[in-house]
Amino acid sequence: MKYINVLKWVLVMAFFLVFLASGIGKLMEPAPAANALVMVFGVPFSLAVFAIFIVSNGEILLSVMLMFKRFQSLGMTLLVPAVLVMFLVFLLYVHFKGIILDDCGCFGGLWKRTIPEAIIEEIIFLALWSLYFIIRYRQMPEIINNLCLP
Repeated sequence: MKYINVLKWVLVMAFFLVFLASGIGKLMEPAPAANALVMVFGVPFSLAVFAIFIVSNGEILLSVMLMFKRFQSLGMTLLVPAVLVMFLVFLLYVHFKGIILDDCGCFGGLWKRTIPEAIIEEIIFLALWSLYFIIRYRQMPEIINNLCLP
């Protein structure tokens, strides 16, 4: 039981660091992510920078939420997978549309990654989230069975 709690803590810390680094990286250097939005959707650069500003602040807010026990359940069960799936859908759209990007802009200027690398990493992040979800809610069938039995 003790090791399971340690594993949950490590997974929460990993997601905290990923979202914090991604948010800060895009705030420090929004150009790679903004360029990706401009190339994919054809929006003006200033609007793309504003959208990146909103997304990066959301990622930082999510990472801060993960630090507080009160918000961990909401953040890890609802918001983290929603953000990961949103990013994965965007990356898959870019990949299958055939748009060539040197940098996906996922971490701003902190870490340059190609689209296939980013897709693989998003799938790994979703697998890690699934592991967290399974560990956290492993007792749910027992609770549901106890509620359903007369």
